[in-house]
Amino acid sequence: MRKLIWGGTWFMLALWSLLAWASHSLVEWAGQVAARNSDMVTMHPETVEWLSWLANVAGVAGGTIVIVIWAIGCALALGLATVLSWIVGRGEPSRLPTRQTLSRP
Repeated sequence: MRKLIWGGTWFMLALWSLLAWASHSLVEWAGQVAARNSDMVTMHPETVEWLSWLANVAGVAGGTIVIVIWAIGCALALGLATVLSWIVGRGEPSRLPTRQTLSRP
C-alpha cells in the first residue's frame, strides 16, 4: 500500500510540475507581450517606458508567484503522502523480532 501511495504522489507531483511550468511560461510570455506593445496604449514616451517596465515587473512577479504556489503544493503533497504512509504502516504487523521469537526453549 505504501508503494501505491508514493507512486501516486510522484505521479501527481509530475503533473503538478508540468502545470506549474506551463503557467510560469504563460505568465512570462504575457508580460513580455504587454511590455513590447505598451506603445499601443499611449504615444507619450515616458508613459510607454513606464508601462513597459510595469509589464516586465508583473511578468517576473507572476512567475515568482507561480513558483511559490508550486513549492507549497509539493510540500503539501509530500506531507500528505508521508502521513498516509505512516498511518498505513501502523496497521501492518511489526517486522522486528519480538521477545517470543528471540527466546530459546
